[in-house]
Amino acid sequence: MGKGNVFMTAGRTGKARLLPLPLLLLLTGILPVSARAETPVRALSLDDAKRLALERNLGLSVTRKEERMAEAEVKRRYADFFPKLSAEADYSRQGDIPQLRIAPGTISPSPLLPPVEIDLPISDLTNYDFRLTLRQPLFAGGEIRYAYEGAQLGRKLAGVSRQKTVQDLLLRVELAYWDILKAERLQ
Repeated sequence: MGKGNVFMTAGRTGKARLLPLPLLLLLTGILPVSARAETPVRALSLDDAKRLALERNLGLSVTRKEERMAEAEVKRRYADFFPKLSAEADYSRQGDIPQLRIAPGTISPSPLLPPVEIDLPISDLTNYDFRLTLRQPLFAGGEIRYAYEGAQLGRKLAGVSRQKTVQDLLLRVELAYWDILKAERLQ
């Protein structure tokens, strides 16, 4: 076993011991499958192995993202306590204004006047529409409060899940590390 393919540990006698790094990385799942054959190997202590596992473990990065998502959900649910203000504006311009033509004799303002044909525009050439809306729920049956409390519990659960993932990962790294030491000792 060459020194380039091992990592160093201290045995019971205090002497430095060399262990295969790829085996530790494979057992802990730090190395992706495609990179396992080409990865150069170097000396690695138990603390370095733990640090690498914490930096590169995909499961841990997923739990960190879940924790950030839970934090965003708490903020979103907190915002539900406050009024919502929305504004809209519309503008339209018509090329040709449609006309309403009233035939002669349909409407007669006076029996003394002769019947006239009347053309009335149906709309304006330019139309504007503005809306400003303010919404505040007065009573939601506790839905807003309970949704907020649920989001807070979700955030705590995500934090605990991340801590559990960290502890499980560190345990797997340490077990793999000591298993490698035992295997070398038996050889």
